[in-house]
Amino acid sequence: MATNSASAFNYLNELDKQFSPDVGSAISQDVQSLQSLHFRIDNYDLLLPLDTSTEVINKIDFSPIPISRPWLMGVASVRGQLLTLIDLKGFLFNTESMSNLKNKRVLTARSGHVFLGLVVDQVVGMARLWEMQNEARHPASWDETVVDLLRGIYRKDDTYFGLCDIEKIVHHQRFMEMQQTLY
Repeated sequence: MATNSASAFNYLNELDKQFSPDVGSAISQDVQSLQSLHFRIDNYDLLLPLDTSTEVINKIDFSPIPISRPWLMGVASVRGQLLTLIDLKGFLFNTESMSNLKNKRVLTARSGHVFLGLVVDQVVGMARLWEMQNEARHPASWDETVVDLLRGIYRKDDTYFGLCDIEKIVHHQRFMEMQQTLY
């Protein structure tokens, strides 16, 4: 029986190679893909790896924190855990946060003991990109502040995607200063 399943796998792998030679085999174990959540902030198409993201929230009740950073929206309780809610656009560009979450989405992400709610403009959906789509350079129009908080840049057709690095966000000087004042 193991021979039949191995030969079936080999047959499917060969078929896959025939019909997608430029991409490589989708079922081959040596092809690396990145599965992530695709979202937008302004004109940036960004990705959050599925291993760090937990869910998308359409509506959330939160408590604002007075006299805090402009991009720190507040805290919320999500299934019994304290969620630090930040306006990602405000954090990236160090600008004033929006006053409410109408027409915004919250992506939850975890970095160690820190549970974040990233307020974004739009959630597009799931994205699967291949390692071969990784780019060495970012578009010249991209702000360095955004690029500094990315793990990589990917390109699919004419669209560039920035892969967010939650660790870089959590260890960024602005975030560390905010944590010291809160906790």
